[in-house]
Amino acid sequence: EEPYTLAIIWHLQLALQFPALALRIVASDADPAMCRRAEQACYAFGSVKNLPAPWRAQVFTQEADRYCLKPAYRRECTFLVQDIRETMPPGRFDLVLCRNLVFTYFDEALQRETLARIRTRLKTNGALVIGIHENLPAAVSGFAPWQEKLRIYRKTDVVSGLQPI
Repeated sequence: EEPYTLAIIWHLQLALQFPALALRIVASDADPAMCRRAEQACYAFGSVKNLPAPWRAQVFTQEADRYCLKPAYRRECTFLVQDIRETMPPGRFDLVLCRNLVFTYFDEALQRETLARIRTRLKTNGALVIGIHENLPAAVSGFAPWQEKLRIYRKTDVVSGLQPI
């Protein structure tokens, strides 16, 4: 849901303000079934109920008891079957969302390894967003709080406490 939420916000709120920018969203999950489900982009009402009604009507078609995202809002999203513990999507990114997994379920050593991998893919001054109840490992540099209450960090040039892979 999260990649498509970003695409919807882009199309309905931001694209006209930034016409020179192109949107490309890469989402990954270790579970192939989750990626297949995500590519279908169909949801129960409970998943879309908090969208403003005009947005919901504009971006979804209702099919029985499901809301399916129209193709125009799906085309920028690519789904990859990948395990973040082993690999990262190719390319360099302005924004990385890594919420409610790495900094909740991984031990500190694996958090640091994964954070180092994320850092190699994030552009300088790019943003890293983690879960609202998560924290980066202690004494890690290379990221500065941008909106700390929202757990948004900015990549910096200063690095210590990370072991690149």
